[in-house]
Amino acid sequence: MKARSAIEPPPSGEAYKIEALFARGVARGLTEPVVAHLVGQHGSEVPDLYGIADEWPHLKEPVHPHHGAIGAEVVHSVRTEYARRLDDVMFRRLSIAHETPDAGLAAVDPVARLMGKELGWDETRRREESNRYRDLAQAIPRRRGLS
Repeated sequence: MKARSAIEPPPSGEAYKIEALFARGVARGLTEPVVAHLVGQHGSEVPDLYGIADEWPHLKEPVHPHHGAIGAEVVHSVRTEYARRLDDVMFRRLSIAHETPDAGLAAVDPVARLMGKELGWDETRRREESNRYRDLAQAIPRRRGLS
């Protein structure tokens, strides 16, 4: 099922606001696919994500080669949405588990590192979270024809 924001304008989503959010993202050096993902997924919360990315430019980078999710979304999920589990972020917050050909496996390590830094995880906890996600991801049907 598509996210509600994929079929409806995001909160406070008048067209001019969406265009302004898009322009602000591109002006910050984010790629158009990343900005489209952010606006579609987060709507009026996008300025918060831009703020995180401006503070730590490395968080502008996608966490997966075939998805628009960036590191700032991971940090935002932990700080403002109180995400505490890697599987929650991968499945629900980023939707990366269902939207990539590998069920998000390429993003496990970078997302776990970012979450671990925010939440104070030690190496053992990071490994446990990563392994739990990898086990869950094995049950996700792979999307064929995508690379």
